[in-house]
Amino acid sequence: MKEYDIIVIGSGAGMLIVEGAVMQGLKVALVDKGPLGGTCLNVGCIPSKMLIYPADRIAEIQEATKLGIEAKITSIDFTAIVERMRKTLRESKAQMRAGIEHSSNLDFYTI
Repeated sequence: MKEYDIIVIGSGAGMLIVEGAVMQGLKVALVDKGPLGGTCLNVGCIPSKMLIYPADRIAEIQEATKLGIEAKITSIDFTAIVERMRKTLRESKAQMRAGIEHSSNLDFYTI
């Protein structure tokens, strides 16, 4: 039976604990049911903010006339906005996977 200094459940905020423990040379087990990165990365904080930010810019442009600024939105490429978000999520998960795979004192278990 393997022994660990720390067992972390969840790859969301739990990754902060994993990172700190691994950096201290502790033997760590990470248990996750997926998707990698938890709620914040996959469907919460990060993707929502990446969609809200362009929406806020659109609203600012639409309300610019109140400040004496005449601006016009000629096009909104929602597909590009969503792809930018998805690309960022893919890259973040890939970085997490690479970090997990290259850590000699971290075992990753999916359930």
